[in-house]
Amino acid sequence: MVMAVCEIKEHEVEVCPKKKLACPNMCGKDVCRFQIESHINRTCPLQIVPCPFSYMGCETRVSRAELGDHVSAATVELAMLNCQKVRELEAKNGTMKKTLNVAQQKLKDAQQEIKDKSELEEQEIKDTKEELEQMKQDIKKTKRKLRNEINKRSEESHKASLFRLLLLSHMKQEFQDMDKITKIERLMALEGPEADNF
Repeated sequence: MVMAVCEIKEHEVEVCPKKKLACPNMCGKDVCRFQIESHINRTCPLQIVPCPFSYMGCETRVSRAELGDHVSAATVELAMLNCQKVRELEAKNGTMKKTLNVAQQKLKDAQQEIKDKSELEEQEIKDTKEELEQMKQDIKKTKRKLRNEINKRSEESHKASLFRLLLLSHMKQEFQDMDKITKIERLMALEGPEADNF
């Protein structure tokens, strides 16, 4: 890249990535502009950093140079924090076990209730099937009885019809016989020329 002389000075002061600058934490080290962020985040001994055991509850923040001394000096405190965390985790674990036991019991109860309902429904279905089968048998018996009754009445009706026919036939014969007797009686009563007219 070609620059004018007046631009070179401005470039060096404002934007040149290779320009050496003093560390903003004033650790005494000169670092290229493009490496300043890396120096502060990784190696600057004066950068304030959290304790590596902050996840266990240590809230101390010290310079990177003092961090080793802090960790050495705070070993007992860190062990106590560690024990406290273990106790808290055990308490949480106990609570979670109780919650899990309650949930498992509820699940077991729900499964038993579903099983009981299922068995009850199966029994009701079985009972209903048996009732339906009994109703079918009753219907068949009733049909047989009705058929037998119809046949019996039909036979009786047929017999009655035959009896009526026989009675009518007999009555007709009686009337014919009576008619003949009447004619004979008239004849006998008439004797003579009037009898010839019959």
